[in-house]
Amino acid sequence: MRTCTSALLVGLLLGLAPAASPAQTSDDTAATVAAQKKAGAANWDAVVEAPHAFAETKHLLIYAPKTMEKRLGKVGAVLEKYHSRALDALAYDPKGRETYPGKIAVYLFADLEQVPTFARRVEKRRPLAGETGSFSAKNDRLHAVAAAGGKGGSVESRAGEQVVALLLTRKAGIATPVPDWVLSGFGRATSYRVLPREKFVLDDRKQAKALASKRKASDVWGGAIDADEAGALSGSVMDFLAYGPGSRRFPKFIEGFQPGEGATSKTAAQAMETAGIKAGTVEKVWKTWVASPR
Repeated sequence: MRTCTSALLVGLLLGLAPAASPAQTSDDTAATVAAQKKAGAANWDAVVEAPHAFAETKHLLIYAPKTMEKRLGKVGAVLEKYHSRALDALAYDPKGRETYPGKIAVYLFADLEQVPTFARRVEKRRPLAGETGSFSAKNDRLHAVAAAGGKGGSVESRAGEQVVALLLTRKAGIATPVPDWVLSGFGRATSYRVLPREKFVLDDRKQAKALASKRKASDVWGGAIDADEAGALSGSVMDFLAYGPGSRRFPKFIEGFQPGEGATSKTAAQAMETAGIKAGTVEKVWKTWVASPR
């Protein structure tokens, strides 16, 4: 189970899922999705007593409060954009191990307190302090969770960020330890591309530009940044790596976190080396890139 505090958000995705693996027939996929829908409704009922609205997209199964029912079509379209952007950036192989069964369940809650409730009742774990979203990349529990309220964009942007973190986790390998800044930063970077004119995106870009004069990219993967800088800086560095000058090597960077023989985990610097990314070059180019208009 992966969870994300601060910038990371999640909800079960309903939309265009990657193609079924060769072992899955169309009948198998239909049965899988039917079971996922049933489980999703039960999970909602375990957290919220009120009836839910529901929408299904190519890759996602979306559960939300009834008050969101009329706009779920637009919400689903936004979440699909997150999904599509992430698949492209990660170079998903439609027949590879990263593909997932059925669809992703996305839960959109009206109250921030419902996120820790979901963690306790559905995910069967103790929630982290300040947790605002979560996701699971496991085959038998594919979901993303997010709630309205607080800072950091709309509930759909938060859920979208959790969805792409889920997809990144599957690309790296479900059991592969990936730093939180990579997960949350990729989510936020994808928001920059899907919702470029949203206030929280513009605020992030402005803050990252200001911080670039006194911070280095290595401060992000070295853990040398303050909490109030983390969202903008991790988002900016991951935007550089996933969608900017580093995009060609980005999939290999994510796969580079896979532990080697006898190793428990790899650092970001080691993952970069595996992908042929020179940390020194990232340091130099990122400062110029983040200051340029986009």
